[in-house]
Amino acid sequence: SSRLCCSGRPSWTETLAAMGAELSTCPTGTRLIGALCLGATGRVGALTFAGNHLAAAKLEWHFLCAWSTVVMQKYYWAMLLSPLYRRLQDSIDFFDVFMEMHGAKDHLTELEYRLGSTRFFAWLALVTGLTNAAFLGCMRYLSSAGVRGASYKANAGFWSIISVCVTLRALERPEAPYSVLGMVTVPGRWYPVSLAMGLS
Repeated sequence: SSRLCCSGRPSWTETLAAMGAELSTCPTGTRLIGALCLGATGRVGALTFAGNHLAAAKLEWHFLCAWSTVVMQKYYWAMLLSPLYRRLQDSIDFFDVFMEMHGAKDHLTELEYRLGSTRFFAWLALVTGLTNAAFLGCMRYLSSAGVRGASYKANAGFWSIISVCVTLRALERPEAPYSVLGMVTVPGRWYPVSLAMGLS
Protein backbone atom coordinates (compact mmCIF):
# COMPACT_ATOMS: atom_id res chain seq x y z
CA SER A 1 0.00 0.00 0.00
CA SER A 2 1.14 3.55 -0.62
CA ARG A 3 2.75 5.42 2.25
CA LEU A 4 0.59 8.17 3.69
CA CYS A 5 1.66 11.28 5.48
CA CYS A 6 1.08 11.59 9.21
CA SER A 7 -2.39 13.10 8.73
CA GLY A 8 -3.61 9.97 6.92
CA ARG A 9 -3.89 11.89 3.63
CA PRO A 10 -1.66 11.30 0.60
CA SER A 11 1.59 13.25 0.54
CA TRP A 12 2.14 15.87 -2.18
CA THR A 13 4.32 13.45 -4.18
CA GLU A 14 1.58 10.80 -4.10
CA THR A 15 -1.00 13.39 -5.11
CA LEU A 16 1.08 14.43 -8.12
CA ALA A 17 1.60 10.78 -9.08
CA ALA A 18 -2.17 10.15 -8.94
CA MET A 19 -2.81 13.18 -11.13
CA GLY A 20 -0.20 11.94 -13.60
CA ALA A 21 -2.06 8.65 -13.87
CA GLU A 22 -5.31 10.58 -14.47
CA LEU A 23 -3.73 12.32 -17.48
CA SER A 24 -2.37 9.19 -19.14
CA THR A 25 -5.50 8.64 -21.29
CA CYS A 26 -5.94 12.28 -22.38
CA PRO A 27 -5.14 13.73 -25.85
CA THR A 28 -1.76 15.32 -26.45
CA GLY A 29 -2.62 18.95 -25.69
CA THR A 30 -4.40 18.13 -22.44
CA ARG A 31 -1.52 15.87 -21.37
CA LEU A 32 0.94 18.68 -22.07
CA ILE A 33 -1.08 21.17 -20.00
CA GLY A 34 -1.35 18.63 -17.20
CA ALA A 35 2.36 17.79 -17.30
CA LEU A 36 3.30 21.49 -17.11
CA CYS A 37 0.93 21.96 -14.19
CA LEU A 38 2.37 18.96 -12.35
CA GLY A 39 5.90 20.15 -13.08
CA ALA A 40 5.34 23.70 -11.81
CA THR A 41 3.37 22.61 -8.74
CA GLY A 42 5.83 19.85 -7.96
CA ARG A 43 8.88 22.09 -8.38
CA VAL A 44 7.55 24.75 -6.02
CA GLY A 45 6.54 22.02 -3.56
CA ALA A 46 10.00 20.43 -3.71
CA LEU A 47 11.75 23.75 -3.10
CA THR A 48 9.45 24.49 -0.17
CA PHE A 49 9.95 21.01 1.29
CA ALA A 50 13.71 21.47 0.98
CA GLY A 51 13.51 24.72 2.95
CA ASN A 52 14.43 26.95 0.01
CA HIS A 53 11.45 29.26 0.54
CA LEU A 54 12.92 32.25 -1.30
CA ALA A 55 13.49 30.28 -4.50
CA ALA A 56 10.02 28.73 -4.17
CA ALA A 57 8.42 32.17 -3.80
CA LYS A 58 10.30 33.59 -6.79
CA LEU A 59 9.22 30.67 -8.97
CA GLU A 60 5.65 30.89 -7.70
CA TRP A 61 5.37 34.57 -8.73
CA HIS A 62 5.53 33.51 -12.39
CA PHE A 63 2.20 31.67 -12.00
CA LEU A 64 0.19 33.80 -9.55
CA CYS A 65 -2.08 36.25 -11.35
CA ALA A 66 -2.40 39.08 -8.83
CA TRP A 67 -2.24 42.85 -9.13
CA SER A 68 0.98 42.77 -7.13
CA THR A 69 2.72 40.31 -9.47
CA VAL A 70 1.30 41.25 -12.89
CA VAL A 71 1.21 45.04 -12.58
CA MET A 72 3.52 45.99 -9.71
CA GLN A 73 6.25 43.44 -10.49
CA LYS A 74 5.51 43.24 -14.23
CA TYR A 75 5.09 39.46 -14.41
CA TYR A 76 2.68 39.91 -17.31
CA TRP A 77 2.96 36.28 -18.42
CA ALA A 78 1.28 35.19 -15.17
CA MET A 79 -2.02 36.14 -16.84
CA LEU A 80 -1.54 33.17 -19.18
CA LEU A 81 0.45 30.80 -16.94
CA SER A 82 -1.85 30.90 -13.91
CA PRO A 83 -3.68 27.63 -14.72
CA LEU A 84 -0.36 25.78 -14.65
CA TYR A 85 0.12 26.11 -10.90
CA ARG A 86 -1.87 25.29 -7.78
CA ARG A 87 -0.50 26.23 -4.37
CA LEU A 88 -0.19 23.31 -1.92
CA GLN A 89 -0.07 24.59 1.66
CA ASP A 90 -1.82 21.94 3.75
CA SER A 91 -3.36 18.48 3.51
CA ILE A 92 -6.74 19.81 2.35
CA ASP A 93 -5.05 21.36 -0.69
CA PHE A 94 -3.96 17.89 -1.83
CA PHE A 95 -7.59 16.83 -2.15
CA ASP A 96 -8.63 20.13 -3.71
CA VAL A 97 -5.95 20.04 -6.39
CA PHE A 98 -6.78 16.44 -7.27
CA MET A 99 -10.47 17.30 -7.70
CA GLU A 100 -9.55 20.39 -9.72
CA MET A 101 -7.28 18.42 -12.04
CA HIS A 102 -9.92 15.71 -12.41
CA GLY A 103 -12.55 18.26 -13.45
CA ALA A 104 -10.15 20.05 -15.77
CA LYS A 105 -9.12 16.78 -17.39
CA ASP A 106 -12.71 15.91 -18.31
CA HIS A 107 -13.57 19.35 -19.69
CA LEU A 108 -10.28 19.96 -21.50
CA THR A 109 -10.28 16.49 -23.06
CA GLU A 110 -13.77 17.04 -24.48
CA LEU A 111 -12.80 20.50 -25.68
CA GLU A 112 -9.61 19.33 -27.41
CA TYR A 113 -11.42 16.52 -29.22
CA ARG A 114 -14.03 19.03 -30.40
CA LEU A 115 -11.69 21.86 -31.48
CA GLY A 116 -8.44 20.13 -32.35
CA SER A 117 -5.16 20.86 -30.60
CA THR A 118 -4.29 24.18 -32.29
CA ARG A 119 -7.65 25.82 -31.70
CA PHE A 120 -7.76 24.23 -28.24
CA PHE A 121 -4.58 26.09 -27.20
CA ALA A 122 -5.85 29.32 -28.75
CA TRP A 123 -9.17 28.99 -26.88
CA LEU A 124 -7.37 28.21 -23.63
CA ALA A 125 -5.09 31.26 -23.94
CA LEU A 126 -8.02 33.54 -24.81
CA VAL A 127 -10.24 32.38 -21.94
CA THR A 128 -7.38 32.46 -19.45
CA GLY A 129 -6.37 35.97 -20.48
CA LEU A 130 -9.92 37.33 -20.38
CA THR A 131 -10.85 35.77 -17.03
CA ASN A 132 -7.61 36.97 -15.47
CA ALA A 133 -8.09 40.47 -16.87
CA ALA A 134 -11.55 40.54 -15.28
CA PHE A 135 -10.09 39.24 -12.02
CA LEU A 136 -7.37 41.91 -11.96
CA GLY A 137 -9.96 44.59 -12.68
CA CYS A 138 -12.03 43.42 -9.71
CA MET A 139 -8.99 43.32 -7.41
CA ARG A 140 -7.95 46.80 -8.52
CA TYR A 141 -11.43 48.12 -7.76
CA LEU A 142 -11.45 46.45 -4.33
CA SER A 143 -7.99 47.81 -3.57
CA SER A 144 -9.01 51.36 -4.52
CA ALA A 145 -12.12 50.92 -2.34
CA GLY A 146 -9.87 50.26 0.65
CA VAL A 147 -10.08 46.47 0.89
CA ARG A 148 -6.84 45.40 2.52
CA GLY A 149 -4.81 42.74 0.74
CA ALA A 150 -6.84 42.86 -2.49
CA SER A 151 -3.71 43.63 -4.52
CA TYR A 152 -2.16 40.38 -3.28
CA LYS A 153 -5.12 38.08 -3.90
CA ALA A 154 -4.13 35.68 -6.67
CA ASN A 155 -6.00 33.68 -9.27
CA ALA A 156 -4.32 30.38 -10.05
CA GLY A 157 -5.38 26.92 -11.08
CA PHE A 158 -8.10 25.63 -13.41
CA TRP A 159 -11.26 26.67 -11.59
CA SER A 160 -11.93 29.71 -13.79
CA ILE A 161 -11.54 27.58 -16.94
CA ILE A 162 -13.74 24.83 -15.47
CA SER A 163 -16.39 27.45 -14.65
CA VAL A 164 -16.36 28.74 -18.25
CA CYS A 165 -16.61 25.20 -19.66
CA VAL A 166 -19.51 24.28 -17.36
CA THR A 167 -21.30 27.53 -18.19
CA LEU A 168 -20.93 27.04 -21.95
CA ARG A 169 -22.18 23.48 -21.65
CA ALA A 170 -25.21 24.67 -19.69
CA LEU A 171 -26.02 27.35 -22.26
CA GLU A 172 -25.89 24.75 -25.05
CA ARG A 173 -28.76 22.94 -23.31
CA PRO A 174 -30.85 25.78 -21.84
CA GLU A 175 -33.73 23.55 -20.72
CA ALA A 176 -31.65 20.82 -19.10
CA PRO A 177 -31.45 20.83 -15.28
CA TYR A 178 -28.10 21.72 -13.68
CA SER A 179 -27.11 21.53 -10.04
CA VAL A 180 -25.68 24.72 -8.57
CA LEU A 181 -23.04 23.82 -5.98
CA GLY A 182 -25.13 20.79 -4.99
CA MET A 183 -27.75 23.03 -3.37
CA VAL A 184 -30.41 23.82 -5.99
CA THR A 185 -31.26 22.73 -9.53
CA VAL A 186 -31.96 25.33 -12.22
CA PRO A 187 -32.48 25.27 -16.01
CA GLY A 188 -29.31 25.71 -18.05
CA ARG A 189 -30.24 29.25 -19.13
CA TRP A 190 -30.14 30.39 -15.49
CA TYR A 191 -27.05 28.43 -14.49
CA PRO A 192 -24.39 31.16 -15.09
CA VAL A 193 -26.28 33.74 -13.00
CA SER A 194 -27.09 31.18 -10.29
CA LEU A 195 -23.47 30.02 -10.12
CA ALA A 196 -22.21 33.60 -9.83
CA MET A 197 -24.69 34.27 -7.01
CA GLY A 198 -23.73 31.05 -5.26
CA LEU A 199 -20.02 31.87 -5.37
CA SER A 200 -20.44 35.52 -4.33
